[in-house]
Amino acid sequence: ATADIAQLVAEIQNGSAGAVSAIGNIREIARENGDFAQQISEQVEHQMATVQAVAQSIGQLGEGNQAISQALQHVLAEADETDGSALQLAQAVDALLEQSSVVRSELDAFFVQLKAA
Repeated sequence: ATADIAQLVAEIQNGSAGAVSAIGNIREIARENGDFAQQISEQVEHQMATVQAVAQSIGQLGEGNQAISQALQHVLAEADETDGSALQLAQAVDALLEQSSVVRSELDAFFVQLKAA
């Protein structure tokens, strides 16, 4: 009976040593998993920061495009105004040419009368 008990104690001790070893292995695996989880968390945070930076850049790009659009609208409005001014100037030049032609005709007629007198 003591031999049986000694054998059972030895088996329990061997089982306990195996359990302690298994627990140590489990702890090591858990520590490694924790390290991996930490690395994943850091990578996710980095990706989120990158996504936020891209979103901010896109927002700034949109604001820049809006400013360009407004500037182009202003340029087009100024061009329309310039076209209107150029048309008025052309009309004034035409009127002046017409008046010059009339004055020239009257002067020619006057000089003809002076020579005749």
